[in-house]
Amino acid sequence: MKGPPFRGSYLMKHMHKPSRAYFSTLPAKSQIQQSEEGMTPTSTSNRIHILGQGNIGRLFAHGLATIPKPPPITLLFHRESLLEEWKQAGECITITDRGIPSTSRNYDIEIINSQDTDSKSSIMNLIVATKTTKTLQAISAVADRLSRDSTIMFTQNGMGTIEEVTESLFPYPGTRPTYTTATVYHGLFSTSPFSSVLPGKGKMALSHHLGTSSTPMSKSMLTQVRPPRLFDATVYQPNPGFTRRIAKLTANAIINPLSVLFQKKNGELFESHQICALMYLLIAEIDPVLFTYCDRSTKGNGDDKGNGDRAYIRSTWKGHVGTRFMTEDVLIAARRSAENYSSMLQDVKAGRETEIDYINGWLVKKGLEYGLDMSVNQKVIEMVKSNKKLELEDIEPIFGQYHSTLDRGMSIRKEWELGYPPLRIRFKPERKS
Repeated sequence: MKGPPFRGSYLMKHMHKPSRAYFSTLPAKSQIQQSEEGMTPTSTSNRIHILGQGNIGRLFAHGLATIPKPPPITLLFHRESLLEEWKQAGECITITDRGIPSTSRNYDIEIINSQDTDSKSSIMNLIVATKTTKTLQAISAVADRLSRDSTIMFTQNGMGTIEEVTESLFPYPGTRPTYTTATVYHGLFSTSPFSSVLPGKGKMALSHHLGTSSTPMSKSMLTQVRPPRLFDATVYQPNPGFTRRIAKLTANAIINPLSVLFQKKNGELFESHQICALMYLLIAEIDPVLFTYCDRSTKGNGDDKGNGDRAYIRSTWKGHVGTRFMTEDVLIAARRSAENYSSMLQDVKAGRETEIDYINGWLVKKGLEYGLDMSVNQKVIEMVKSNKKLELEDIEPIFGQYHSTLDRGMSIRKEWELGYPPLRIRFKPERKS
């Protein structure tokens, strides 16, 4: 399939003959699931391609490969050296879930090569599990294999990635794939290539992207991704699905950068009322940004960009957005991942570029557009990018205004110690297994 000239490079398929499946619960032969609309997808339309082989990519691959009736799965490698690492790993993915290792092997492998110009088969279902900073480049390498009949599932943290992909690769609605999103609450860390550890229980929120019209095949993809028990996934309508993305953005904007600055696990941040007071300063800046974003989006003042009616989101956030509601989101997210090092801290320790431009950076950009003071978030971004480390005594000289929130910080710490708020789902799901 040949796409428009703006879509970039082609993909060279390096087929590596996979070993047969070896799972305690998996049949040797993949079977094809039937979609909600009553149609039976072909093996091509049923196949799921996974782009990005980090922790989240492994989670999706392993979870899907170990269900009783798995779809065909292709792992897309962006460099040749990954094939050697794959062989060294025994041509398998290992996920250790709360101390119990599980291994899966039933994968096809393709290696992306931008120099090859041979036409290749279409990609109907693409899970993009790359970092936000690499997503546009990664999708551009396979854009010629995507069409309006394809479905892309974005799993990235932060905001702005989908807009970048749309503007650069799929500006024309008539040729644009259907977008879905997965908000992932699992905290994983890597032990080696193709091996990750899941210390605690996580959840996943799946939905169509706000303003995206669903298709039989996009619904079928959500149906395929939902079953793994490892995911504990819920399929939401687009509006509450988007709201959950915003809630996770809030948690990431607080926990991730502070874990980097203080070099602490997520839960350890709440042991200091000084750090909790700094959290509240960040929340107090973020609150009016998200309120204004949803309010202006509904009124069509530039932020909507054709992404649909956000009246539901506006009413939801007008009724619930605020420092109290957002503090609860942060506490809930941290409680789920208390023993984990944040993905941002893992990136810093590994010498990788962080995603802060798509988290706090996106919030600062929006806040400045709205004429809001974003000085605390700006300082945090600068320090993370300069690899600065803080001690508790450094907070006052840098963030002098935090004195006004010390009482809030003590309240947040107390709530953490008391186990408040309890973990819960805020929004009504479309369906749940």
